[in-house]
Amino acid sequence: MEAEQANNPFYFGTDAGLRREYHEQKACMLLTSRDLGDAPSAPDGSSCEVDSEPDSVPPLVQGKYYNLCLLDDRSKPHTARFCGYPTYVFKALCTEDIPAYALRRVDGFRLTNFDLAQSALERWSRLPPHPSVVAIRQAFATQDFFTYQRDREHSLSRRQSSNGSAQPSHIPRSLSTEGGSLVFVYDYHANAATMEACHFQGQGPVREGVLWSYIVQIVLALRHIHAAGMAARVIDPTKILVSYRNRVRLNCVGLLDALKVDPSRSVRDYQMQDLISLGRLVLALACGTLEVLADIPKTMDQIFMKMDLSMELRNLVVMLLSKPVGAYPSVHDIAGAISGRIATQMEAALHVGDCFEEELKKEVDNGRLVRLLSKIGSIVDRPSCGSDHNWAETGDRYVVKLFRDYLFHQVDEESRPVLDIGHIADSLAKVTKAD
Repeated sequence: MEAEQANNPFYFGTDAGLRREYHEQKACMLLTSRDLGDAPSAPDGSSCEVDSEPDSVPPLVQGKYYNLCLLDDRSKPHTARFCGYPTYVFKALCTEDIPAYALRRVDGFRLTNFDLAQSALERWSRLPPHPSVVAIRQAFATQDFFTYQRDREHSLSRRQSSNGSAQPSHIPRSLSTEGGSLVFVYDYHANAATMEACHFQGQGPVREGVLWSYIVQIVLALRHIHAAGMAARVIDPTKILVSYRNRVRLNCVGLLDALKVDPSRSVRDYQMQDLISLGRLVLALACGTLEVLADIPKTMDQIFMKMDLSMELRNLVVMLLSKPVGAYPSVHDIAGAISGRIATQMEAALHVGDCFEEELKKEVDNGRLVRLLSKIGSIVDRPSCGSDHNWAETGDRYVVKLFRDYLFHQVDEESRPVLDIGHIADSLAKVTKAD
């Protein structure tokens, strides 16, 4: 089993892993900041009374997003490396539908330039859904964060004045001089982590099988985006999500199209940068550290080419990072060069699909048994008919009662109760007219 798991990046064994992943995702959907223990503390380590509300975020944003939970790692300082502005990402529920969403709040962006964000949203909204791209749903400007933080700071100031103490607030101030924030709304994928957290925290080099899984998924996502005349611009370990069974999704698409616009660069330039960034990412994953990107030629000659990797992977990285003699290859050229690996991943994905179908069949049958038990429980021993002891003793109702006793009231030779789940499941499975 370990050999199969090592060779197949889409390894899917028993249904235990699937059930565990589902329960973890369900827990992530319901988690709040209090569950994560993110309540702030005072500088002396004691609890800070006025800031006992986790993350200090408004209870309602844009009139429909609530129960916001900060997803960022608080141990790391917020930087503006990626898009030029500090950003904060929250999980939020919505009053209009069931799924949770990821709200990426951008501070410092001039809200008078909101048309740029709206234009980027319209372009990306026209892109058909892709399994390896996190869908963007909405972009809006709001003062909810600023107003809520201002009111809390005033409350903090009054309490500190009355207590004769002065403690700095941990609340992230809005950097926008207009007192607002720009918020992008994306689909929320529970229990997913960034590629940086998964592979660049001292975990070591990534196995080649997993590397090819990542490469194929990213290339197919880029092929989808480039074919629509756009560029991803998010091939960065902090903006790629990794979830169960090495599933990869490009996150924060459209963010740079709104925040960092360079009129001197064409879409083709950005598309070429996507592929170069992919080469850098593969090189860093193969070496297990981002530090190798400081001197790529040296890394290629002294480290990468000496690693125990297939010639196909080496040629791909060279193709992506070397200066071409003619035109730089397109994503279609890259897809053609790795067509054999794409076929392998396709076969693995079909295998996973077959496993899911088998699990679905089990759950369909389980649902039938639950409906049958619900009907039995609704018929036998109804409290409303408790005054009539003969109500369940005649006709079809008596047959149902006998069947209920046969299911749950088994005894052994010494009249001791028998708790046999197998007997219950087998007996219910033999009842064909459940609906």
